[in-house]
This record gives sequence, structure tokens and C-alpha cells, in this order.
Amino acid sequence: MYKYKIIKKRYGYVVVNETLNTHAHLPNYKGCRNLLHLIRKDVEIRDKYLRKAKCRLLGEV
Repeated sequence: MYKYKIIKKRYGYVVVNETLNTHAHLPNYKGCRNLLHLIRKDVEIRDKYLRKAKCRLLGEV
């Protein structure tokens, strides 16, 4: 199980995977929560931006 942290920045939010030391930038908090929910449920993500963010968080890039 990975440990995630959401950090607010002046330009948006950053989701950090503290286990793998990876991160992804998202424009709003709700998007961060939705992305983490989809990752935990192992749902196939259709949105290109969120799919790339998931790959960045899980170190698949």
C-alpha cells in the first residue's frame, strides 16, 4: 500500500507518493481525491491527463 500526500501550491495541487518519491500536478483538490480513489480501486482511467498522472505516481513512466 502506497502512502500519498496532497500539497496545496499557489498554482494548484501536487499529489506525492511518499513510498516511491514520485509526484503529479493537478489543478484542483477534487481531482486529487478522485485520482487517488481511482488508483485505490484499480479502475482503468479513460481521461488522458489523469491516466498520465497515475503513471507518474506509480512510477510507470
